[in-house]
Amino acid sequence: MIYWIKKKQLEERDQAVYSLHPIIRIDKYKVIYFPIPKVATSTLKYISAKLLELENIDSLELEDIHEFIFPSVERKNLHKYQDYYKFGFVRNPWERLFSCYKSKIKVDPNYNHPDYQDGISKRFVRYNLFRAGMSFEEFVKAISQIPDPDSDFHFKSQYIFFTNNKGEEVVNFIGRYESLQEDWKKVRDASNLPAIELPHLNKESSKHYSEYYTPETIDIVSARYAEDINKFGYKFEFKPN
Repeated sequence: MIYWIKKKQLEERDQAVYSLHPIIRIDKYKVIYFPIPKVATSTLKYISAKLLELENIDSLELEDIHEFIFPSVERKNLHKYQDYYKFGFVRNPWERLFSCYKSKIKVDPNYNHPDYQDGISKRFVRYNLFRAGMSFEEFVKAISQIPDPDSDFHFKSQYIFFTNNKGEEVVNFIGRYESLQEDWKKVRDASNLPAIELPHLNKESSKHYSEYYTPETIDIVSARYAEDINKFGYKFEFKPN
């Protein structure tokens, strides 16, 4: 059994060396998982913890999975793991951005939570562009003003997550959020992972993301995430009839 400590148990000066979404290394099966925020990270971190035999994983609250220190790899050291199977997942950029808005921007400016300030994620405060209760249209326009080098990882372009410190893509397989179960099986089949099934831990709104977009915001996201859209073959999709 492997025992891990929570980030909250570390001294504040030590927490800075740990990323909230590190590149996760699972040595027993020689695989490396590249998490992307808002792309099933709770589910895939949960599976990673199971594979790492994290104690009492089944009794964890959902939000606690992001508080654990996983064995990780720095981008500059990825070349040392040539024989590891490397994978990650991507999500439709329009849907991912709406998911980000729903989770990081609260209606109530007095929303009280350790990770929020004045109703917005503390990670977003530094931009001076976001506020509690802002509309999705305002949020999209704010995001469009922030280039990738300055972007928080919750809305950074996805293709960047699969690169090493030289900007070279290093993954063996990129699956899709939209076909998560099927693509997870492809990961299992191509690697040494056991036949473990994915749970779905984080239920989101049943409303289709397209209902929140206007022609203008569709185009803004198309421009802001053009690299992801072209590389991964995504398009804006309207709610099925």
